Amino acid sequence: MTLQDVQITIDLQKPTGRFSFATPLILGKKAGGAAYKEYAHLDAVKADYADITPEYAMAKVLFDQGENAPTQVAIAARDELEDAVARLRTLLDSGWYYLLSTDNDATTVEALAKELEKEDYRLFVTRIADKAKLQALKAAGYTRTVVFYHTDAAAYPDAALVGAVGSADVGSVTWKFKQCEGIAPLKMTSNELLDIHLGGAITYVNKQGQPRTSEGKTVSGEYIDVIMARDYVRARMEEQIQKLLNESDKVPYTNSGIAQIESTVVNVLFEAFDMGIIAADESGEALFGTKFLLRDEVDPLDRASREYKGGSFWFEVAGAVHQVRVSGVIRF
Repeated sequence: MTLQDVQITIDLQKPTGRFSFATPLILGKKAGGAAYKEYAHLDAVKADYADITPEYAMAKVLFDQGENAPTQVAIAARDELEDAVARLRTLLDSGWYYLLSTDNDATTVEALAKELEKEDYRLFVTRIADKAKLQALKAAGYTRTVVFYHTDAAAYPDAALVGAVGSADVGSVTWKFKQCEGIAPLKMTSNELLDIHLGGAITYVNKQGQPRTSEGKTVSGEYIDVIMARDYVRARMEEQIQKLLNESDKVPYTNSGIAQIESTVVNVLFEAFDMGIIAADESGEALFGTKFLLRDEVDPLDRASREYKGGSFWFEVAGAVHQVRVSGVIRF
């Protein structure tokens, strides 16, 4: 039995042809462990984690991302003998979205990625310095894990990426072409870069002399901004429908009551359109739609149990341009 009265399910439908999206959580490790705590600046972190600790170092990288840096960073530490997944499960009700781990050994990374995939919400961003270790994650096809390949894992490129992009409004950015302060671009051939992308990872290279992230995808190949768009719409819709139920004397099981629910869904979709999550057609109209069954179209058993399961919606993601090809002709 779930405590949620409202549950939104969104499938990513490929064309043939809860609720902070800015807070990263650093999952650390120390003797005795440490409770979940949010920090607004580095001095506060230093009071709990010495400046020689990986927790402090990772927080510093997050806060060092200039104007794009997060306004707060959460840290929780597991005991040195405590299982990372067991500790993660105790943190799922806290208000964070991005998971970062100070421990990036292959066993821990794979276990955390597998666990977060089960939740079907949030993103795990990790770092790998050995290309050979990409294969296990790639084979699993994790949709909610982002792997940043960099030979200098001690620079915490995963934290730099989250700090540089994670605080932006959902729908306003793609994760490709982003600059990460403190991370050196890697020199590699186009074939080496292709191998990294085929392995499910992204990296950091020079693009026309400017250091930028090479892609914006999760291990599965799905775009990070698409996953976040799905999560945002789901979380926002659950919040707003729950608010409707909480603040109404009752939402009647009538066509007018069903219309109230549909109106709430439409309002969230328009909000997502205004944020740049949902695409527009040639006339500038938002590309989304809804279908809500009327009272007499609903199963009488559902009416008797006061469950309404007849609503659905769709929308087209606005996406982003990641490659450009232009042809030209020279005339004489």
